[in-house]
Order: sequence, then structure tokens, then C-alpha cells
Amino acid sequence: LGTFGNIGISSPRKILKIYSGGILFSKSNFKINKSILTYPVKSKKEENFFLYTKYAKIKKIDYSFNDKSILIQSLTHTSFDNNKFSNMERLEFLGDRVLGLVISEAIFSKFNSFNEGDLSRYHNYLVQRSTCVIIAKKINLNNFIIFGKSEFSKDGLKDSILSNILESLIGAVFEDSNYETTKRMVLNLWNDLINDEFLDQNTLNPKSELQEITLSLKKDLPDYKIVSVDGKDHNPEFTVSLSVKGYKSILAKGKTKQDAEKNAATKMLKLIK
Repeated sequence: LGTFGNIGISSPRKILKIYSGGILFSKSNFKINKSILTYPVKSKKEENFFLYTKYAKIKKIDYSFNDKSILIQSLTHTSFDNNKFSNMERLEFLGDRVLGLVISEAIFSKFNSFNEGDLSRYHNYLVQRSTCVIIAKKINLNNFIIFGKSEFSKDGLKDSILSNILESLIGAVFEDSNYETTKRMVLNLWNDLINDEFLDQNTLNPKSELQEITLSLKKDLPDYKIVSVDGKDHNPEFTVSLSVKGYKSILAKGKTKQDAEKNAATKMLKLIK
């Protein structure tokens, strides 16, 4: 049927008690200790077993859920038994927006000297998939994800799943509590990255990073071209086209040619990563 914590479930009609990463599977609907969470079964697909969580929270996120079912929903990937009843993608949508707002507010307050372009590049770095994967691994989120066998390989879970489930979890915390509570949790998890004094050297130089990546992939160097310059002389707006072999060309704008090129590089990095 699926895999949980790297354990395959192939016989759902048997009574199963599989413990992995704090989760138990069981068919029996028996009374349990209040510290164990119950996931209400409504679908025929689910009726063969219940899911229990030994702890009322994933300890590293420092949050205890009031609605225990939303925690399980956020951790249940759509690949689990072709899971059409999963609410994970809706929670991911919500979590992505909440995460973006929390990070935007944090860096706006912290970096008073950053212009709009600098803030955008910093923000993009802190919410991009590769950064979310770092956070997901930091809290050992892979041990709690419920997913289909097709999504697991010898290299472990795909980065996209780790990132998506992390955003889904953030959305679940927001739904279960409020913005301020979710904000505290997110800032606690992202604190080291936001306050990394060396981070801005790489983050604010996306052109250098893009060049390094294209060279490592043995591709031609990025090609920047000015498409247009609009606006008045004292307040121009540059539009730049960026091409990298093997990827679609993209356009980006900026108050200066350099800003426009940096914005284009940031967009291209998101595509490549």
C-alpha cells in the first residue's frame, strides 16, 4: 500500500503495529493513552488501519497540535495509495504563503540597508526548495512522512517531497493555531540561516552562483542581453533577457542593468535548482 518511515506496508488486512519515527499503524480501534494521537478514518481506503502518533508533537518544531488529524494530513503525501483524500497539497499551498510572509517580515525588519532587489534575492534563497530541504532534514522530517513506495529510492526521499511536506506542516500549524504561533516556529527553524553573517555573500551574488553551476554542468556561460530601457532618465527600468543552454530564456527587470541581471540570475537559479 505505501511506505512509512522507510517501512513498506503490503498486508493492510493484518493487524499491524509498526513503530517508526514516532508513528504506529494499527487496524484495531482500541482505546489508547491520551499522549497517542488518533487519525479519524472516514474513507474505505483508510478503514483497514488507523494511524497513531506516539508524541503529541514532532519535538523539533516545538509545537503541540490541538487537532491531531491535521498533523497526519500534513504528513500524508498524495502518493500514499494514490491518496486522493489527502489534504496535504492544500496545506502545502497555505504553508508556502505563510512561510513567504514570515520570512519577508523577518528580513525586512533585520536588513534596513537592503533595497527591494536585495530583499527579493534573500527571500528567494530562504524559501527555495533546497533551503526547505535543509530545514526538513534538520528536524528529521523524513522519519514522519507517509508516502507511496514509488517515491522512495536507494537515495531516500526526493527533495521535492521533503520540501512540500515541510510547507504542508507549516500550513497545518497555521490552521491549528494562528499566525504568531506559526511565525515563532518558522523563525526558530530558520534562525541560523537568517542570521548567517556569511550568507549574504552568496545570496546577493546570484550571477556568480549561476556561473559556477553552469560551468559545473559543462554548459556555456549565461548570456545576458538588454531588451529595453523604460521610464525617465532619473528613474529608468531595465529589462534583461537571460539565456542558459538547455533552459528557457527568461526576462527580468531592475532599476539598474546590474539589478536586472541579478534578478534574472535569481529566476534562472530557481529553475535549475
